[in-house]
Amino acid sequence: MIKIGVSIDDNPVKEYLDLLSEEYPFLISGFSHSVNSQMYSPDRIRKNNSFISLLENSNALLFLERASPDPEKISYALKKFKHVFLTRVPEVSEDKLMEFQKLANEANVYLKAANPLLYNPAYISCKTDLQQTKFIEINKKEEPKLRSYEEILRSLTCDLEFILMVLKSNPKKIFSSGSFSHSDIPVYINARIEFDNGTSANINYDFLQPKDDHSATIFMAEKNYSFDFINLKIQKNQLKNQTTPSSQITNQTVSLSSNSINPGIQNPFHMELQAFYESIAGISDPVIIFEDSLMAQNVAKSILNKIHIPKTKQA
Repeated sequence: MIKIGVSIDDNPVKEYLDLLSEEYPFLISGFSHSVNSQMYSPDRIRKNNSFISLLENSNALLFLERASPDPEKISYALKKFKHVFLTRVPEVSEDKLMEFQKLANEANVYLKAANPLLYNPAYISCKTDLQQTKFIEINKKEEPKLRSYEEILRSLTCDLEFILMVLKSNPKKIFSSGSFSHSDIPVYINARIEFDNGTSANINYDFLQPKDDHSATIFMAEKNYSFDFINLKIQKNQLKNQTTPSSQITNQTVSLSSNSINPGIQNPFHMELQAFYESIAGISDPVIIFEDSLMAQNVAKSILNKIHIPKTKQA
């Protein structure tokens, strides 16, 4: 039985541990956290008094932390031949990230960074129908508020990981523009990425909207799909070609309710943790590898480097 330990920070403890209450084909061996915090503790998950104790009782480590994970803990876990699952790429130098990858390769263990978009029910429900994608456009709308450089970088990295996984090619050229208001609130970011295999992608962020919206449109030769990641809506458009009569061109929108979603894809976190287990158990290949996460973050940094970001927003 594979045992997965959980290193978790104080803020989202109940939220994350509730997500771990589902049935898994592996054992959640326990969790560790800040010694001084008052913790919610479910009966079925044993608390470890130290990170070292957690490592000793686990085959793999799950870093469920909203703050950037402690790089020393990540390095230590990899040196102890433990597989590592990160809910986010740590905010450390590129050299440090490459060191993580080197340690994982030397220890022959699996290192992964999470991406909830790749397990979103709207995307998963149509994933097998997405073939020979030519172009992807991602649109994100958010209400105006102060955002740090790190917050914007994380958001871009997540979207770029999604793009890399769908297009399956390396970035070749990057174009970007954007602006901030006088109060240092980001106004918009627009980026276009061209890839080695001839595909391309656009990312559009609009930070002056009354409510949040996050969607992606994937264009293929004869059809396209639009996914609403927040409201779980899917729109399929059958495009006209030389052999398609106009009477057969379709435009279909489906809203996924909790009843219509396959029970196996209702919880993206559950799916992603299941995929992590299957990877380290040798059942299937990982959906995304850490090198792709590094590539996505480097592209995100390149996009932001071409945009004037106020000094108060710098990392």
